[in-house]
Amino acid sequence: MRSGIEGTVNECVHGHGMRRCRYRGPPKALLLRRGDCRACLTSAVTSALLLVDAWFDTMTAAPGSDFELAVLMAVFAELPLAVACAVLATRTFPRPGR
Repeated sequence: MRSGIEGTVNECVHGHGMRRCRYRGPPKALLLRRGDCRACLTSAVTSALLLVDAWFDTMTAAPGSDFELAVLMAVFAELPLAVACAVLATRTFPRPGR
């Protein structure tokens, strides 16, 4: 599994130039402050990634304390942040005439 993840990261970095574009553009926190329409997209994608990460962590955790820790992290950290990002995405969604 680790080799697959490292291969994907390597492909993104070397094949698509992700390392060069990492710091390009305004910091993401300033998008919301400026009223930039990209804040909606950033928030929506972050929310989706947090939900998928919570699901993946709970599905792949070993029985016992690992599973309990994964559920606790999902319930008290990842899911509330995902909801906050989803609310932020809906509030910053660009509407016509605005």
